[in-house]
Amino acid sequence: MTGRGLSERRALRVIGMSASAYRYRPVADRNSALKAQIVALAQRHRRYGAGMIYLKLRQAGVVVNHKRVDRLYAEGWSSDKKA
Repeated sequence: MTGRGLSERRALRVIGMSASAYRYRPVADRNSALKAQIVALAQRHRRYGAGMIYLKLRQAGVVVNHKRVDRLYAEGWSSDKKA
């Protein structure tokens, strides 16, 4: 953009894009380690649901919210169905 004689601000205004959207950098997934633990527990104990997986995580000393476990557990099953 600036190589063509336009400032960044002007070029973004011309194309209708905000500066924050242009500079956005996605953050790393902070749930990847927890997802791995949930998958490992779910494979070891196939009859356990999200509630029991949550209790097993708490017994192992992992401080985690039950709603996050529910969401990640459901994501794991929905991704299996898609594949």
